[in-house]
Amino acid sequence: MPQQIDDNALLTQEQLSNAFAELGLPMSPATLESKRSRGTGPEFEKYGKFVRYRWKTARDWRLGQVRHMRSTSEAAQADSPQA
Repeated sequence: MPQQIDDNALLTQEQLSNAFAELGLPMSPATLESKRSRGTGPEFEKYGKFVRYRWKTARDWRLGQVRHMRSTSEAAQADSPQA
């Protein structure tokens, strides 16, 4: 059972990675850093040189990445490039 995190909690990259893993949606700290540098990750806040993620915003972003499929053929179609 994942531990309860306050929606307004500010998490480090490592803490966020661990929280995602507890949700069953793992993402490594390195992937978070890469997504942050490309502008494709969750919103973050900077305090001097320190990066922090607001839990509710990051959690909602991560849950929004989940694709619900009914069959493996549907999943294959979703992953194939469009002609």
